[in-house]
Amino acid sequence: MKNIFIIITLGFLVSCASNNVEKNKKADLYFSHGTQKLIEQDYTEALKNLLEAQKLDPSNTKIINNLAMAYYFKGKPDIAMKMLKESLELDEKNSDARNNIASIYFTENKLDLAQKEYEKILGDLLYQHTYRVQYNLALIEFKKGNRTKGLSYLEQAVGNRADYCPASYLLANEYRRLGQKAKSLETYKIATRENCAKNPQAFYEWGQLLSELGRDDEAREKFNYIIDKFPKSKYFTLALESKNNIKKSRILSVNKVEKIDSFESSEF
Repeated sequence: MKNIFIIITLGFLVSCASNNVEKNKKADLYFSHGTQKLIEQDYTEALKNLLEAQKLDPSNTKIINNLAMAYYFKGKPDIAMKMLKESLELDEKNSDARNNIASIYFTENKLDLAQKEYEKILGDLLYQHTYRVQYNLALIEFKKGNRTKGLSYLEQAVGNRADYCPASYLLANEYRRLGQKAKSLETYKIATRENCAKNPQAFYEWGQLLSELGRDDEAREKFNYIIDKFPKSKYFTLALESKNNIKKSRILSVNKVEKIDSFESSEF
């Protein structure tokens, strides 16, 4: 899932009966360890631990959600979808499970089905990841060619969570595409601060826009940042090329001025 985001349920399980305390403690340990392995992308270990957790607490929707995603990343989307739907049957307000169902639909290019599920999640006013849902809906609208609706969802996502890097970066690009360069510059600032500073692509596009606007010194600063901080990224080479292009452009500009000056002086 390159462009769409799944939800891994975090937190601790809740014991429902005092005589099951020990059993639930074990389930919690397996759940926590399995969830950590899921985050680390060690899907085999995640599957092993989450299966053990499910044996101890078979109707816990948190376990079912994460177990479903372990199956998904092990290449079993049918099992994953079946389990996610089971989770929704147990708790129809389980927006994490609904989000993952929608995301699987998205990767299968079933855009209408994905959109329907995401829109249901927007009705959950207590859901903590609304900004991600809005970002995902923006991707769907863009795929459908509805740029205006997509832009609106991106603006909502960034409004809800400015430090959600994928949304702020895509919004900056969209403003740039629309020719709204002042807005684009401001949004690139958001897309490159704090945690988002780990994304060389945002710095590169910001530098490109500055270069387009003739703000070469500022553009060079962005390219130098990439060269210094991301030497193993493909944007290292692109930044070097862009920096050299600015230098060549400046040399050509100086030579042009010198030729014009020489021509004019010979006429008088």
